[in-house]
Amino acid sequence: MNVSENGEHSRQNEADDREKVMKILRDTISKDDKDWESLWKQNISPWDLGMPTPALKQELIQYTDGDLGRALIPGCGGGYDLVTLVEHKKMNGGSSDIVGLDISETCIEKTKRVLKDSPNVSIDDVTLVTGDFFDFEYKEPFDFVFDYTFFCALPPRLRSSWGSRIGELVRKKSGRLLTLIYPINDETASDYAKLTGPPFSVSLEEYSKALSPHGFVLDRVDKSSASVSKRAEHEMVAWWTKND
Repeated sequence: MNVSENGEHSRQNEADDREKVMKILRDTISKDDKDWESLWKQNISPWDLGMPTPALKQELIQYTDGDLGRALIPGCGGGYDLVTLVEHKKMNGGSSDIVGLDISETCIEKTKRVLKDSPNVSIDDVTLVTGDFFDFEYKEPFDFVFDYTFFCALPPRLRSSWGSRIGELVRKKSGRLLTLIYPINDETASDYAKLTGPPFSVSLEEYSKALSPHGFVLDRVDKSSASVSKRAEHEMVAWWTKND
């Protein structure tokens, strides 16, 4: 077998492995759409980049001024983006809470390890909550919320409920929501009966339908030059402000 054939064989194996992982993911969530714990226990997390989201870092540098205030990442995954928020807070002299939320205890344990292993960051810099996004308890509204691979993980029937809950969580008049919209497919995102996932196809329109009834206004939407290459064609950045 020559080098070209070896490469082709390796790519086919990777594709086969990914297909198996996605089947386990979708079979598990189709039986119980809250059973993310069993997936984390099996180390099945294809949505996890294994590093901070580059687009988040870029957006915070370019489109925020100083401390983010009280911040939340629902579905915080491995915790890499929490590291980015902590670094941003320390660079800007912030003192407000940063909260990472996930329904999986195994996921939260991984987040603790990631925080512990990150330079200049400690577990004490973040409040970690194991709980359900739709009913977890919180002290006060948030000034900043980041959504990435969370909205698309929810069954589409819950999108309006997601918008309502985000409306409760984000502070009135001044709170901001940053959404990294992925995976975009404008043709299929609204056809709930035919959607398969997770991840379920999304669109800017689907986000807007969920958010606009709860006082959110779209401030900016664009492609990000910092998107990871394998997702760049299927995602965009959108900033929203809660005006009431």
